[in-house]
Amino acid sequence: MTAPTYEQLAALVAAQERTIAQLQARIAEQDARIAELERQLAASSRNSSKPPSSDGPGKPAPKSLRGRSGRKPGGQPGHPGRTLRQVAAPDEVVEHEPAACTGCGAGLGAGGEPAGMVCRQVFDIPKITVRVVEHRLLARRCACGTVSSAAPPAGVAAPVCYGPHAAAIAVYLVLGQHLPVERVAGLLADLFGTPMSAGTVAAWCARAAAGLEPFTAAATAALTGAELVHVDETGLRVAGRCHWLHKSSWGR
Repeated sequence: MTAPTYEQLAALVAAQERTIAQLQARIAEQDARIAELERQLAASSRNSSKPPSSDGPGKPAPKSLRGRSGRKPGGQPGHPGRTLRQVAAPDEVVEHEPAACTGCGAGLGAGGEPAGMVCRQVFDIPKITVRVVEHRLLARRCACGTVSSAAPPAGVAAPVCYGPHAAAIAVYLVLGQHLPVERVAGLLADLFGTPMSAGTVAAWCARAAAGLEPFTAAATAALTGAELVHVDETGLRVAGRCHWLHKSSWGR
């Protein structure tokens, strides 16, 4: 076997250099592609122009930009606080007498000489019970022979129904405290001792929303005609799926 000539070696080296250059260019292209994909994966509403809805439910908890104030936690000096305070006119007064003298053991009863009094007040919520009002729609026969029946009051459209106070509490718990409809139905059933269905609570919420249609129309018109609109969104889970609640307001 004869050794390759110089020309053959030179051609082989040139071909290898071309192959190496092509591979280096391909590696550089792939490195750039990988860097772009990593940047896209790391992008969120916190470090790019992407909306918060694109972050998904696994987005990291927001970090506060506030620095340390140096103050101790809790209420600050001069803050009025929200602790219970005694009232001047309690609903009920219960007097407790000492049974016997703590010195000699003699009985005191209610005839001992008064020497002072300490008042302690207990704030509690009375047991919640349902108050049932029966509306009897009487019928009268006129001398002409016609029988006329009394009309039911507003809201009394069925033989058994809930009143407006129960509906108001349910709507507040769902829309004000963001409790699920089924949990509100169970909560009110436990508190009131009477059955309540999730469908009833949902119907009350729908009726409350329908009552706000004039306000909704006015707010929509104001947002549409405003020069500056502030928008935001927050994620929440509904039946295991991620949904988005959008908020809009206007002003400077």
